[in-house]
Amino acid sequence: MTADPPAGQDRRLTRHADVRAVLADPRFLVPAAPAAQPVAVRPGTGMTWLRGAVSRFSNGAEHTRRRARAVGLLDALDPARLRREAYDRTRAELAGEACVEVMTRIARRVPVGVLATRLGVPEEWREEVVAAVTAMAAAYHLPPAADASPTGDAADAAVGVLGASLGVALGEGEAPEPGLLAAVAGVLIQACDATAGLVGNALAAVTRMPADLALRWPVEVLLAETLRWDPPVRLTRRVAAEDAMAGGVPVPAGAVLVLDLAAANRDPEVFPDPHRFDPSRFDPARFDPARFRQGRGGGGGHLGFGDGLRPCPGERAALALAAGIVEAALGHRLADSEIPYEPSPNLRVPARLCLQDPERLQAPNELQDPRECGRTSMNTHAETFPASQAADSRAPHSVDSRAPHPADFRALHHAQRPLVLPNAWDHASAAVLAAAGFAAIGTTSLGVAAAAGKPDATGDTAAETLALARRLTGLPCPVSVDIEGGFADTPQGVAEIAAELARMGVAGVNIEDGRPDGTLADLGERCETIAAVKSRAPGLFVNARTDTYWLGAGDRDATLARLRAFAEAGADGVFVPGVAEADDVRALVDAVDLPLNVLFLPGRHTVAGLAALGVRRISTGSLLLRAALHAVTQTARAVAAGEEIPAGLPSYADVQALVAADADSVLDQS
Repeated sequence: MTADPPAGQDRRLTRHADVRAVLADPRFLVPAAPAAQPVAVRPGTGMTWLRGAVSRFSNGAEHTRRRARAVGLLDALDPARLRREAYDRTRAELAGEACVEVMTRIARRVPVGVLATRLGVPEEWREEVVAAVTAMAAAYHLPPAADASPTGDAADAAVGVLGASLGVALGEGEAPEPGLLAAVAGVLIQACDATAGLVGNALAAVTRMPADLALRWPVEVLLAETLRWDPPVRLTRRVAAEDAMAGGVPVPAGAVLVLDLAAANRDPEVFPDPHRFDPSRFDPARFDPARFRQGRGGGGGHLGFGDGLRPCPGERAALALAAGIVEAALGHRLADSEIPYEPSPNLRVPARLCLQDPERLQAPNELQDPRECGRTSMNTHAETFPASQAADSRAPHSVDSRAPHPADFRALHHAQRPLVLPNAWDHASAAVLAAAGFAAIGTTSLGVAAAAGKPDATGDTAAETLALARRLTGLPCPVSVDIEGGFADTPQGVAEIAAELARMGVAGVNIEDGRPDGTLADLGERCETIAAVKSRAPGLFVNARTDTYWLGAGDRDATLARLRAFAEAGADGVFVPGVAEADDVRALVDAVDLPLNVLFLPGRHTVAGLAALGVRRISTGSLLLRAALHAVTQTARAVAAGEEIPAGLPSYADVQALVAADADSVLDQS
């Protein structure tokens, strides 16, 4: 099954083939415009009218007619001219200072401004219209409050600003025809946040690459891989107009499908090594701009501009504008490795991204304080992914991403010192560990089960584990997930779950051989499961765990036999929790040519001691959860007894900053 369990009536599709099939199926419609209060709406005024007049929220013949008008406006534009103007305006912005905050100064202002003037907005209205479109874009998907006046907020007024600017272009006293205003507004709104996200995400990736490597590829190729690897548009939705099938499961009429475009773009069945930022997927030797979405995996291309019946009509213009901006910024580098993102469940748009020109700095390694670039952004409530505070303990990452490349996780098992892998049980615990600088995060099955009010190791927490995994892939470090025995009765079933995790962006999994009754699973069956997982998700790091020591179900020889069999089956690492004696640890290290993972035992182990024995990965297991539970009771008792509370606790604001906004909206895609 390729769809998630329903959340309410919503189902999520993540496989590339399933998402494309729905986008091409006329039985699945876009959701209607957000509901508004039943008030009289005058054509050409306010957001309520605009939502009801654009192609974005319409279906059928009405959508075809409205889309054709928008396409007509866009087809009249010269992409080469758009690109040249975007390049010139970006160079002018970058030339003024050594450090420039791109998202405020360039990412929206340049593409919206260039496109607006080409669509008829007078030059003197450029900046006012850019501000108006930004306000409209922020409110595009949000229904008005129950007590709000239909023309009483900034977005409603912004519609009037755009109309007035077009009226000036048409002639004195003439107002734009409502259909024209709706078409121009729809085009500009769709060029606002999504194009800003494409520009920001491309620059975040490209400016981290060595300069000679970034210049090796045409800008179009860099943008194509950005649209696949880190697309600004993450999700879109469709509503079933009638009973249908999607992702191999029945979808009743009225059910909502969430199409995970970002996950589909990292489907290993379509894109080999999908979590790697690799522009060579769009090989310049055979690159065809007319088929910009042509992928390399043989199963279709990226879904950065949608697909099927309603691909984004502004693809050509957006690529031209983004190409001009990125081309102008090549040679600059990030001033601050911390990139905050605007809080949205559906869009990925940097809130602030500062670029510095190395040639304008006094010394090659003397970076200007990024705070001097200006921290104002279109949205100040941003989710920040902190930079590592322990850079010496982690392997280098070529590019930070929402789902780091699994090869980075693999490299952490072969670094100078062992990988200390703390195990989290929810988003907050994982986020605080990532913020503390740990190179990777694992999950603890006991913690996930306890948080759900269930016992551990019973195979009853598959839904909770998958839901947590999906949230944790937003962290700026690799994530490994404990899937107990695999949450399925067959090797193929386990492999499907592992493949689903890989599509989410998970870097590794833990698979154990211990069973709820205290015995060990059949060795042949476990090896078959490991082989099936590696076949289905070859990029996933499989850490094969044996519970011989943990359950007291086998001696050293039995353990060695299992580890060798796991290695033969294709495991990437082996895990033996419960082993304590140095001689046993050394024997296990010598037994197989794979990284050995050991569970940290307080009072028995030290990181330095395990490193000296050759251990490559040290997990905390449920230790952190148990420590947190102890802290909870100790703090509560201190409050009750009037005792002093320990210093150094995170503030309310600190915790708020760790979590992403959960507000829902409908994605900006025609």
